[in-house]
Amino acid sequence: MTAKITTAKNMAKIKIGWNKYVVSMKDAAAIMAALENAERFVEDYIPSNERGPDDPSHRYYIGGDLELQFDVELLPEEIYLIGKYAGPKPA
Repeated sequence: MTAKITTAKNMAKIKIGWNKYVVSMKDAAAIMAALENAERFVEDYIPSNERGPDDPSHRYYIGGDLELQFDVELLPEEIYLIGKYAGPKPA
């Protein structure tokens, strides 16, 4: 009896910041739709010599332009299979 390898078609490679992920095209579209309405969150550290004794150590801002590096590209099935079944395995 031979094991049959099931493959995932219509996969996408998405890059968010410096990391890359593989998801279905449907999920990639959902992620893009969710990010379309995202607001920017900024957290600034305030050094201890620039704040009072009772002041918080961080400032938070929500809003402004979304500065996100987000790329989506179709991942060919043969590349998916090579990475999934022949690529290096985590230790």
